[in-house]
Amino acid sequence: MSPNPGVRDLVIVANRLPVFRSQDDAPNKWQSSPGGLVAALDSVVQSNRTRWVGWNGNADNTDDSFLHGDVELFQIGLTDYEIENFYGGFSNSTLWPLYHDAIFIPQFHRHWWDSY
Repeated sequence: MSPNPGVRDLVIVANRLPVFRSQDDAPNKWQSSPGGLVAALDSVVQSNRTRWVGWNGNADNTDDSFLHGDVELFQIGLTDYEIENFYGGFSNSTLWPLYHDAIFIPQFHRHWWDSY
């Protein structure tokens, strides 16, 4: 373990955080995401001092970090425009078809790339 408690052994930068905000009455309650990336990296994350950087799933400019278990999460906020073009456009309509068996024909638009 590093002598500096602020130092993390592993930094993951992904499209999304490994948690999502609960829909119940507690506005700051987070639950683990059921996604494949989260499940695939779980043992690595649990065995390292990890910081995970990603989008929090909301249209806002939040850039606060917080702890979820022993993982430090650094949330990146996106605007509605960025969500539409980065996430809905480039991520879902260009990258997803390219890397997931090409079930759909990838679409390419310059403004999506600019947002990405």
